[in-house]
Amino acid sequence: MWKILVVVAVTVVAIGGCKERPGKGEPGADLLKSRCGRCHPFDVKKNHTTKEEWEQTVTKMMGKGAVLNNDEKGVLVDFLVKYYHP
Repeated sequence: MWKILVVVAVTVVAIGGCKERPGKGEPGADLLKSRCGRCHPFDVKKNHTTKEEWEQTVTKMMGKGAVLNNDEKGVLVDFLVKYYHP
């Protein structure tokens, strides 16, 4: 009986800790994790309202050392607009 309780408890904890990331598997998600995640936690605040604001933010981060080429920047901005908006 105790083995069943342990399995149930572990399963509940594991499921509770697994939050599905928006766009998982998309190129923008990979860029967000690999490039932005070096300095920032994965939780992006939904405080940008326009594509232009995300472009400004990503450009600013590139100026501070984020490594993205122009194509990657476009993919990342489109991803942020799609999934991280108010």
